[in-house]
Amino acid sequence: MRTTLLLPALLLSTAPLLGQTTEGFETGYADGATSFNGPTGETFLLTSDLRITNFDTYGAGGSDWFIDTGILEGNDNMPASQIVLQDPLKTFTLQSVKMWTSGTDGSNYAVGFVTLAGTGPGGTVSHVFTVAPTGNSGLDWVELSMNGTLLQGAALQSLTVTYGSTLNYVSLDDLTYTIAPVVGIEEANALKAVRLFPTVATDVLQVDLSGLEGNVGIRIIDELGRAVALDRLTGGGLVPIEVSDLKNGAYQLEIVTHHGDRRALRFLKGS
Repeated sequence: MRTTLLLPALLLSTAPLLGQTTEGFETGYADGATSFNGPTGETFLLTSDLRITNFDTYGAGGSDWFIDTGILEGNDNMPASQIVLQDPLKTFTLQSVKMWTSGTDGSNYAVGFVTLAGTGPGGTVSHVFTVAPTGNSGLDWVELSMNGTLLQGAALQSLTVTYGSTLNYVSLDDLTYTIAPVVGIEEANALKAVRLFPTVATDVLQVDLSGLEGNVGIRIIDELGRAVALDRLTGGGLVPIEVSDLKNGAYQLEIVTHHGDRRALRFLKGS
């Protein structure tokens, strides 16, 4: 029996949330700090060039405090800067972050590409954002939403920030995220064993969900990072998925377990 993917919104269950917050770095931090605290006592470490900094009314919305990649002399973001959750038994899910970018040392705004790559129990997911500030003040920051990207709902333990050759400086503020425990270790291992074939599909894509039990969320993502199909399947065997209505091109099939673990596999739609 073939399974045809549905377009209505898919509700995926997640682990119980321990805390949700929007971190603006306004209280409790020293200029140049390399860590910040989660809503229930977690510690986030800032690596490479990332530092909490104070600059009057320059943060998002005119706040004084934010994360800065340009505070260090000779900033080059090598290796790429990361935000790392120190507790290995917890994960965080990023909903949104505000960002400002510059092609110099931060004296003048610039438009450019920033890649956010998150790694967690379910593997690594990423998205390339176009960041386009409109001026050189705290009122000109851009809010980046994870909705519609592979980062949406992903349980992460680190977030890597990489920016392109046109940018030399990136600032982050107002991180909105939730904290949850690491769950489903055995399920996460089973997720790694999932396979799909053929890798170039014309009508039907076969997904091997033999190691997974219960409901499994499926999402197909196109080359622009858009979800073009959603559905909920039952694990435990080989599942055929109808892809004949998709346009030819490259896609990612994202699989999400009921614990929130996820994996993305690449396939091509051919004719």
